[in-house]
Amino acid sequence: MSLLREGANGPSNNARFDPYFYLFVFALFCLSAFRFGVGWDYYQYYWTIVSNLQTNIVGRGEIATVALVHLSSKLGITNLYFAINAFITIFLISKTINQYSVNKWVSIFVFLCFPLFFLSSLSVIRFYTALSIVFFAFRYIKSREIFKYLILVYIASMFHSSAAIAVALYFFAKVNLTAVRIIVLCILAVLLSGVANTFASTYLPEYAVYTEDTTVQEGTVAIYFFAAILVVCLPLVRRINLDENAKLYLSGFVFGFLIYIAFYGQGTMSHRLSLFGTTFSLLLIPKVISLIFRGKTAYINIYVYLMLTLVFFYSLQVGAQTYLPYRTIFATGY
Repeated sequence: MSLLREGANGPSNNARFDPYFYLFVFALFCLSAFRFGVGWDYYQYYWTIVSNLQTNIVGRGEIATVALVHLSSKLGITNLYFAINAFITIFLISKTINQYSVNKWVSIFVFLCFPLFFLSSLSVIRFYTALSIVFFAFRYIKSREIFKYLILVYIASMFHSSAAIAVALYFFAKVNLTAVRIIVLCILAVLLSGVANTFASTYLPEYAVYTEDTTVQEGTVAIYFFAAILVVCLPLVRRINLDENAKLYLSGFVFGFLIYIAFYGQGTMSHRLSLFGTTFSLLLIPKVISLIFRGKTAYINIYVYLMLTLVFFYSLQVGAQTYLPYRTIFATGY
């Protein structure tokens, strides 16, 4: 029943121990850590480790990634790389959700079912490890401990250098957003999108693979999902701002959405970079639901779970080439 009722009375006692939640999280970890051949980039990581290849995975000098690849290769335990990254990603994201979401079940279901979250983490592995560290660092934005925040951002950049953009997130979170300001910022981002795209193509050639046209459907369609969240939030901005945590969720989300529309059309760069902010939708969505429906969220939650489940299975069908059939290292003898 906690899956239905949680959040009805706000965030109080939300972080209490829930064995079912942790069992669910453990299952997600196992699905990620012990998979074989699942994920668009899986085999690129696999052969980089097994054959000690000099691919872009280790070619950018991201210290933590290089160290984990070399450790897995030296020990001859290829899966060690995937297991460690899965643990960091799932643990940090679930811990942050458990501590800050007004309904951790809605949050974790969004993480599982929306294609740019859990399913994406099976492909862009080192990026998601960096993203989870930045998401976890939210606590230091909240407590205004910039030194601790920057340390975590630096550690995240040791897995994927794109995490450096999260430095700007700390300062953007200090902006007092209103509905009008959000609209103006979105218009400016659209107007400056050409400049942003030109800058990325000219001065970031090493990321050219991320700026090329892509057939990854969820990366192009996801903007409508995030835009819908923003539209729903606009008339609620004042109420959201009354809650210090929710105010930061909104700031983080808007930061990511602005990146998305500024770099829209730059292949996967737009939605990849935006995730450093749009991931806060995991915390923002249940908060918005609680604001709209007050204490009558139980039946709304059922509807949300059903819709998310449909989205999840649709995403599996669209990405069947890489997600199905699901195989584990135990079934393959790997």
